[in-house]
Amino acid sequence: LGSGIIKGPIVRDQGPRLWITDEQAPGGWKLASEGGAAPKYRRVNPWHFFPDPTAETIEDAGFTFERHLPNKKRLRQMAREMDFDKEAMRKLLTETTKHQGEGADPNLSYLSELRSMEGGGEIGGDQNVMDDRFVVWEFYGQLEPDQVATLIRALGRNEDADRYEEEADPLNPLMVRVFFCDDRLLKIEEDHILDSGESLYSVVAFEKAESSILGCAGVPRLMRHEQAMLNAAVRMMMDNASLSVGPQIVVDKERIMPENGAWKLTARKV
Repeated sequence: LGSGIIKGPIVRDQGPRLWITDEQAPGGWKLASEGGAAPKYRRVNPWHFFPDPTAETIEDAGFTFERHLPNKKRLRQMAREMDFDKEAMRKLLTETTKHQGEGADPNLSYLSELRSMEGGGEIGGDQNVMDDRFVVWEFYGQLEPDQVATLIRALGRNEDADRYEEEADPLNPLMVRVFFCDDRLLKIEEDHILDSGESLYSVVAFEKAESSILGCAGVPRLMRHEQAMLNAAVRMMMDNASLSVGPQIVVDKERIMPENGAWKLTARKV
């Protein structure tokens, strides 16, 4: 792949954890964190990154979508870390009988193909790699104040929604981050993470495309001519080796004929 994607800074609790005494905790001890936020960065899988298709650079992108595929354990961890709406999470975990796997989204069938190519083998039976996965989407981009108010009201924050509707101004769109799964809104961050207004995503390329963000040329394409030269050189070396590995016996052509009747040099010919 010709694109590399880094996301950040992401604020995470980096405080050290330690055991402290607590009379109400079982055994009189509980695990606590000293707090202290710190910025972190992480790599984004290009197969799960969908930027604005009309933008030529990530700086021009009006929005991005990032797809997360957590299982139940990872989804609960994300809910704690990202402070998802608890009621929406309860309904998602208890009422969802079939996750959005390959049956719901054929674009995810490549995961099984990758697993097979990498030697992961089959899962077994009718089960596939997406059977225990949820498809959580993270939207990051500009929304109008009335759109933000609608989303906030869906989480029960009516007073905040009214304020955004009253202060709506088409000259001041809001950069927000929204998490949702299936038809359930999990979280909306209406306050931009970066004061500068820049995107959380940075995209690097081996060779930049002219008109799209992810249409970059990767190492295999950039090295295709050198690869063809290497292939030809190896073929030539192997062909020459096949002629030279066996012993050759020189004879008088007027007295002895080649064993196969052909006057051509071949491997182990007598």
